[in-house]
Amino acid sequence: MLASTCAVATATIPLPAELEALFQTVTAAIENLAQDSPTAALKAVRALEVIAQRTAHWPAHDARGQDPQTVAADLGLSVDATRGLLARFGGWHSHG
Repeated sequence: MLASTCAVATATIPLPAELEALFQTVTAAIENLAQDSPTAALKAVRALEVIAQRTAHWPAHDARGQDPQTVAADLGLSVDATRGLLARFGGWHSHG
C-alpha cells in the first residue's frame, strides 16, 4: 500500500514541503488524540472537513475550466473521480 501511495505522490502535482510537513504533524496529532479521546479526534477531523470545504470552493471552480485529463493526473485520480471531487467541493452536481 505504501509503495502505491508513494508512486501516486511522485506522479501527481507536488505540494510545498512545508504543507506536507504540516499535514504529517496534524495526522500524527489526530492519531494520538484518538487513543485518548475518539470523539475529540472526530471533532478534529470534522474541523478539517470544514476547512477543506471552505478553502476548496474556488480552486474547484478554477480547475473545472482546465483539461480534465491534466487535472485528474495532477490529483492522481480517474477523470470520473476528479469530476466528483470538483463537484463536491465546487457545490454542483456531477454529471459523469
